[in-house]
Amino acid sequence: MPGVMAASTLTVGAGETYTTIQSAIDAAADGDTVVVQSGTYVERVVVDKAITLTGVDTGGGMPVVDGTRQVPITISADGVTVRGFNLTNGSCGIYVNSYQCNIITGNRVNDAVGDGIRLRSSNSNTVTGNTIVNTGTGGIDGDSSNDNAVSGNTISDTGGDGISFSDSSGNTISDNTVNDNGWYGIVVVESSHNVISGNTANNNFKCGISLYRSSSNNIVSGNTVNNNREMGIEVYDKSNDNQISGNMAIGNGVNGIDVRSYCNRTLATGNTANNNGEYGISIGWWSVDTTVTGNTANDNTAVGCAGIIIRYHSDNGIVSGNTANRNSNGISIYNADSAAVYDNAMEKGSIKLDMANNNICHDNTLTGDSFVTVSGSNNIFWMNKFLFDSDDVYVLSGTSNRWNSTAPMSYTSYDGTTHTNYTGNYWSDYAGPDANTDGIGDAACAISGGNNDRYPMLLEAPDTGALPTPTPTPTPTPTPTPTPTPTPTPTHAPTPTPAPAATPAPTAAPTAAPTATPSPTPVPTPTSTPIPTPVITPRPGVVLAASDEVTPTPAPAVTQSATGLNDLCCSPCPMLLLLALFIVLIIAAYYLTRKKDKS
Repeated sequence: MPGVMAASTLTVGAGETYTTIQSAIDAAADGDTVVVQSGTYVERVVVDKAITLTGVDTGGGMPVVDGTRQVPITISADGVTVRGFNLTNGSCGIYVNSYQCNIITGNRVNDAVGDGIRLRSSNSNTVTGNTIVNTGTGGIDGDSSNDNAVSGNTISDTGGDGISFSDSSGNTISDNTVNDNGWYGIVVVESSHNVISGNTANNNFKCGISLYRSSSNNIVSGNTVNNNREMGIEVYDKSNDNQISGNMAIGNGVNGIDVRSYCNRTLATGNTANNNGEYGISIGWWSVDTTVTGNTANDNTAVGCAGIIIRYHSDNGIVSGNTANRNSNGISIYNADSAAVYDNAMEKGSIKLDMANNNICHDNTLTGDSFVTVSGSNNIFWMNKFLFDSDDVYVLSGTSNRWNSTAPMSYTSYDGTTHTNYTGNYWSDYAGPDANTDGIGDAACAISGGNNDRYPMLLEAPDTGALPTPTPTPTPTPTPTPTPTPTPTPTHAPTPTPAPAATPAPTAAPTAAPTATPSPTPVPTPTSTPIPTPVITPRPGVVLAASDEVTPTPAPAVTQSATGLNDLCCSPCPMLLLLALFIVLIIAAYYLTRKKDKS
């Protein structure tokens, strides 16, 4: 187009038209490119035109600009690009003061007395892909500078902060590696609405990342902050409404993530904070309305510390959906009130309320060698799964702590049915009974300190009691009991009154054989023994005489009453005696008959 001059390229180097960088810049116009070849240039370069200043390796490496304790390159215009230089021995490497939309990329700054790259009141600049090492104060430092993009830089071994912004907003600090620095890895001070994401900030003297003093509405996400001497990530001193998400904070000397001193409404979500020296995640010192959700805080094992803690009047906190395993304590609320602790999972952990009041804890799962301690009042626990002995719940002090919900609520029992009732907690050592299979035990579960879970929940059907899905037992048809035919009581035939035994006639003496006749001595006839009349079958009025003839004898009058006679006949002992006597008489009659036969 008429009146528009084509951009020019000016070359600086040995044997070229320009042997100094500054002379080429002075000769250039906006839009031109100044190419600097390999070599060492001892000068203080000021770029005051919208040009591209590029260092190229022509066989001797990146061109070196030695600032001799001054600033090697100062940008004093908008729209400047500086790339490809090794800046050394300066008070800082590159300095931008009150200029916008500049690009600083692909440079190396080392051995500067001060910062590697310094922005003052400069907005919308891009600082990317630079390497800064061994500087006296910091790596990249911005003050009152907004909407800048600082990305992909590698900064290490500085005497101060790797990257810092103060009184600045809208900056994006991303994908930088800032390790082994003398103070913070990345810090913003009194700065808001900045995004710090995807950075690696390890082994720094203080913290990996810090939102310091009245730095609000910042986002810190997806960073790796490991093995820093103090905190992985710090939010400090009246820094409100910040979001800390998706970061990995492992092996830091004190806390993985630390929010303290009047820092309200912080959201810490999706972070991993493991193996730190004290706490995984700590919220403290009047930092209220904080939400800690979806984090993993494992193996923070310092005695008395915890995976997650809310402490020192940091009221109204929410701790939900976190995993906190194998910590000294799992989740701790210390000298803070009105927190909601729910949906957390802990193995070999605990919930510890210490000087804490009006907190609610529900739907948490604690397994293994876990425990719960309570020192405070008006705390409420319900629907937690305490898969350890109920003896490991310690209510140390306080009153009106409650171990069931404050109102009936809908829940699903172990048999899949839905019920509405007050709900307590699940206890691994509680086994029912549960007669109606509603998933709530029929007896309270005792807790230390005189507390009781009145509605203990059951994870499965108890060994005794109703089954989870009972089949109704049919009512059996009653079998009629046959009416027994009464056995008639035998009526004893009246025994006739026996005749009194007659006095037997005198037994005749046997006639002796004549002595004159010699004959064998006859067998003497023994005196007949009168046979008594058997009582068992007597015939009335009959007695036996000695001649064995039956002589009728009138029956004497009965002198025994009918009752007495009946007793005699019916009593077992007389009956046996009569039977024995009858047998004796039969035997005697037998021998008497044989006797007569022989005679």
